Parts: sequence; structure tokens; C-alpha cells
Amino acid sequence: MITKLKFRFICFITCFILLNCVLHSDVLSKSLPGVKKKVSVAEAFLPQNSLARVTGMVTDEQGNPLTGVTVEVKGTSIGTATNSKGNYSIEVENGQVIVFSIIGYETREIKYNGQAHLDVQLSIASTSLNEVVVNVGYGTQRKVSLTSAVSQISGEELVRRPVSSIQQALQGKLPGLTVLDKGGNPGSPNTNIIIRGVNTPYTPIGSASNGIEKVGDNGPLVIVDGIEQPFQNINPNDIETISVLKDASSTAIYGSRAANGVILITTKRAKTGKVSVNYEGFYAEQKSVSKPVPMGIEDYLRLENTAYVNVGSAPKYSEDKIQEYVKGSVTDPLKYPLPYNWYNVMLHTAPQVNHSLSVAGGNENFKARMSVRYQDQEGIIANTDSKLSEIRVNTDYKVSPKINITTDIDYRYENDLEPDNINEIFRQMMQNAIWDVPKYPNGDYGGGTQGNNPLLLAEKGGTNKEASDYIIGNIKGTWEIVKGLTFTTQFAGRSTSLFGKDYVNTWQTRDSTIVKKSNLHNHLTETRNNTREFTLNNLLNYNVILGNHSLKFLAGYSQIYDKSSSLTAYRQDFYNNDVQSIGQGANDATKSNGGGDAEWGLRSYFGRFNYAYNNKYLFEANARYDGSSRFTGNNKYSFFPSFSGGWRLSQEKFWTRLRNSVNELKLRGSW
Repeated sequence: MITKLKFRFICFITCFILLNCVLHSDVLSKSLPGVKKKVSVAEAFLPQNSLARVTGMVTDEQGNPLTGVTVEVKGTSIGTATNSKGNYSIEVENGQVIVFSIIGYETREIKYNGQAHLDVQLSIASTSLNEVVVNVGYGTQRKVSLTSAVSQISGEELVRRPVSSIQQALQGKLPGLTVLDKGGNPGSPNTNIIIRGVNTPYTPIGSASNGIEKVGDNGPLVIVDGIEQPFQNINPNDIETISVLKDASSTAIYGSRAANGVILITTKRAKTGKVSVNYEGFYAEQKSVSKPVPMGIEDYLRLENTAYVNVGSAPKYSEDKIQEYVKGSVTDPLKYPLPYNWYNVMLHTAPQVNHSLSVAGGNENFKARMSVRYQDQEGIIANTDSKLSEIRVNTDYKVSPKINITTDIDYRYENDLEPDNINEIFRQMMQNAIWDVPKYPNGDYGGGTQGNNPLLLAEKGGTNKEASDYIIGNIKGTWEIVKGLTFTTQFAGRSTSLFGKDYVNTWQTRDSTIVKKSNLHNHLTETRNNTREFTLNNLLNYNVILGNHSLKFLAGYSQIYDKSSSLTAYRQDFYNNDVQSIGQGANDATKSNGGGDAEWGLRSYFGRFNYAYNNKYLFEANARYDGSSRFTGNNKYSFFPSFSGGWRLSQEKFWTRLRNSVNELKLRGSW
């Protein structure tokens, strides 16, 4: 034990010294602006000034408390946030600077001079709409020039929430965006994202073994750095901005796939200047809230008697039997089990850990940002867990004054675990198992008088393991042909590989020596799915200003090719539960194999025209001609146009007197 501790201590000191040397080397001091002083390792261990605790309240200009204001000591990793009443508490040294910041308000920096209480008032940010730029389809626009419904949020607003997915972080953050969290699966939350209500209704088409099958998908199209990608598992710390396109005029440029709206995600890139190192991490505990409270045993038995009487039958329990059960449930709960609160038996507090580290820097000709992430999230039910590792590298090259190249690579590996048939476990827990003993003192599980014991199913019934690899590479080149005329080409390839093992154990439940329930045939279902997708985008932009007239033209071509394959195998009657290899199952009539292949493609031509007169009267037209290999004959292609216009009333002369009260008012319409 001592040897291990010594080894870890030596590794820590070695890493600290190497990092200190790298960050304060002569090379960086000479090559990077802002690095003027080298700090020796010895200086890092010099005695520091004593810390003092400062408390206070942060309010707006009207004196209302501000929640979620970031309060940090400048130049350190010490920080906190204000609570629901605007209060904060932080430790700081005399002479250090405390920084107060929140989106939408001016940042304030205050030098600490020994006061124990410090109240701060923040003013609304005075950023002009002319300076705010938002992402739209295949480009950007000034917010003041928008004629369609687009909302945008910065990544900094999302990372303040200790959640495992970007979907959960978006809840309640943008108008018109609804996030429905329908499950607590660790790592892969079961969420529905809906923009401005349900557009594609679910249509029952018949019944299946697991309920009614559904047709239709209300999920929006998700574009990350210009390429369509799945929404789940994007690292919130890698996100620069998220834009949501909500109406037809803003989404038409994406054609047939944009019926349910579009979400545009831009990832962070390095900035020119000194190397920046950033770490974000949190530890959280998850638990179920608002659990149902079961009825008391006596009330339950009397209510059951009432049910029997209501249908013309004699009461099921006599008064003596009721009293015997009530007393016995206290003195001998194994013989007289209570209607167990399975929520308390099955659900527990589960930890969640998230670490994210990024390094970025560069000069005018080359910039790079690398980020790594590790996430470990346990579930609140036995045998549920998710582990995720990710690395992303974004680079920017300036080949010449007119040519720029960017490359992005993102790789994720995820391991998920859950009990086999977890939906059945929750159903048994809520409906059938209320009179069963979860587990006897000798370790045997209760028999399951009305169904299977959900605790046994969760702990011993079997597991569903799933491992996935995801990698995407993206290269984009931009060429300024002449002033105002730019050509952009982008090519991306992404690959998803999924390997799953759903293994069901043999098991028994016993009451004394009597076998009550059993599963005698263990079995394994193994699945493998692979998907490859390639995307090509070509864009031509031309912007020109002629006096008070501003004109912008966009013409583009896009093509997507997708190929996928799947393989499934089923075997049963393995030698024991520890042998979980598909080749070790019974080679008889019970075995089955399956699989399939699919490929499809999209080819699209699109364009956009923007016109503004005196930055007051605005017009925009979009069009896309979409073709899909999934259709035949004359149905392969379809045309998707849109028009929108805007009038900035606040720029008219008659609005001059009202400008101090309402500084921006715009009337817009779209088709």
C-alpha cells in the first residue's frame, strides 16, 4: 500500500513539473503573446496569503436577485454561482479580483479589499443587435437582419447544468423548443425534442408483441459544423453555439428533412494567442423523486373487501383475518408481507462523474483545439451503467490570404449496461409484485405470487450490454475568388459500429424448499450494426453593397450516401451463465440468424437570396430541389420554396421619440 502511494505521489509531482515547464518555457514566452514571466516550480510552493470568506447578493438594476451568476476569482480555478435568492459565498485573498458574469448582463470585476460582505449590481448588456451574429442554413446573418424565426444560445449557458446530455441541458432554454425526458437511462436519455409542437403525428398501424407500432418522427434535423449528425452524446463543453430554425422560411433550405425544424450546432475552435487550458468537471448524485406512497395494509385489505362486495360477492377477508395480518406484518413480516414499496427496494442513489479537458492555441496561420472527455454514470436500478470516452481535434489552416482549410475529427466510445427487459422490471414493480417478499435473509428471492420478482430480474435475470464506436472526419476549404465572391467545399465521412449482447440467465425463486418461479433456458441474442455515411457540400456565396442596397446570393449542391448492414444471432441452453459466447449455445432447431443491408442517397440543389434596403426593409427567398433514392420515377425529386420579409419600424423617423423605450421593433412575415 505504501509503495502504491509513493508511486502515485511521484507520478503527480512529475506531471506537475512537466506541465509547469511546458507552460512557462522560453519557447512559449517568445512565441506567444501575453507570456512575459516564467514561474519556477519553487515559486509555486511558496506560502500563500490566507483566504477569507466573502458573502453577498447579486441583483439587477431593479434590485431583483439574479440566479446562476458565475462568481469566480480572476486567474484561479476558484468559483461558484449564485443561488435562487441571488446569494453567493466564496473564498478569496486580499488584493485578488472577483469576477461576476452571466449571459445578457455586463461582466463586473471588483478588487477585494478585506470586506466580509459584498453586494453587486449588474447592468443589462448593451450589445447592439447589429453586432449579434446567428447561424442560419449554410451561413450566418446579423440578428437585426433576420426575417425568419431563429433562436440561438451559447455553449457557456449549457455547461452550468450538471447533466449527462446536451438534450437535458437544453430543457427550458429556448422559446419554442420542447424537450421531453421520458426515461432515466444512464448515458442515453430517452428524450424527444419537439420544435413548435408535433408536426408529424404518430399513426397506429396495428399491434405488435410490445404494443402499438408507430409511424412518424417529430425529431428535428441536427447539423453539426455543416454535417448531419446524431444529437446524443455531443460534449456540451465542445459547443460554441446552438441555433434553432423554427419556421418554414428558415428551414426550407434544408428541404424534405426539415419538416420538424433544424438544430444547428457549431463547435468551439481555437483563437489566436497564448495556449489556453480549460477543465470542466462535476460529481453529481441522481435519485428518483416523487415516489408513489403505498396504501396501508389495513386500508388495502378493507378496500379489497369493498371491491368484492360491489360485484355481489362475500368479503374476501374476515375481521379476524384482517387483524391477524395487521399484527403479523409487524411481528413476522416474512409470513405476513406488507404490500412492499418496491420503489424504495429497487431504486437507489447513483453517482455520476464527468471530466472534460481542452487545450487550444495557435497563431494566424495555424490554430488547433483538442478536447478529451470521460463520463461515468450509474443508473438508479441495479446493473445499469454507462461509460463514455471521447476525443475531438479541430484545426484551422490559413494556406494563403484567400484560402483557408479546416479539419475536424471526433471519436467516441461508449459502453452501456442495463438489465435484460428493463421495461418488464418496472411493470412488475408497479403492478404485480406488491405482496411479494423481495429477498429472504438467506439470500433467496421471494416467489412472485402474481408475477416475477422484479428485484431478481434486475440483479440476476440477465444483462443487455452494448458497445458503440463513433468517428467522424470533416474537411472544409474556403476560397475567396474575388472580393465578395467565395467558394466553399466540404467533405465528411462518419462511421458507427454497434455491438450488442442481450443475455438472459437461468434462475429460480424459492419459498422454503418449493420452487415458485424459474427460467430454465438461458439464451443470448447478439447483434452487430455498421453504418457508413459520406457527405459532400459545395457552396458559392456572393455579397455586394450598392449604396443603400445590400444583396446576398447563395447557390449550393449537396450529396449524401449512406450504407448500413446488420447481423443478428440467437442461441440458448448454454452450459452455465458464465459462458456468454454465441458459439457455445445449443446447435439445434432453437437457433436463429438474421441480418440485412441497406443503402440510400440524397442529391440536392439549393439557393438563397437576401435583400435589404437601408437596413430597414428586408426580403429573403429560399429554395431547395431535393432528390432521394428511396423513391422511384417522377417521385424522386421535389421542390421546397419559401419567402419572408421584414420591416424595421424602429428605424423610421416616426419612431424617434419612442426609441428610448423600445429601441428595436420589427414586423415580419413568411410563407
